[in-house]
Amino acid sequence: MVDTISNKIFVLSYEGKIIRSWGKFGNKPGNLKNPTGIKIFRKVLFVLDSGNYRIQAFTRYGKFLFEHKYSNKINATKITITNNYVYINSRDQPQILKFKLVYGKNSTDKILE
Repeated sequence: MVDTISNKIFVLSYEGKIIRSWGKFGNKPGNLKNPTGIKIFRKVLFVLDSGNYRIQAFTRYGKFLFEHKYSNKINATKITITNNYVYINSRDQPQILKFKLVYGKNSTDKILE
């Protein structure tokens, strides 16, 4: 679960109890600024870090893997991954950004524009 106000990611149990959390405000890798979306794909947690105009990837334990900055400065609110493509969109603007997700060396995913 993303918490936009506290700039954190929470992993919850089925009962809704917090198992773990991570994140703090900032623009360095692993920091967050207004995260608005989250998606799990191939055991990687993708976070839409809207305030920093990027997508960040983490392990399910919160270890930072990589980031992808997007050039269009949209107020992105939703992330979807299907057929190895990442889609982000905004409820304010009629625009959808599409990126190719490439499975790379050492089981690391990368996003290409």
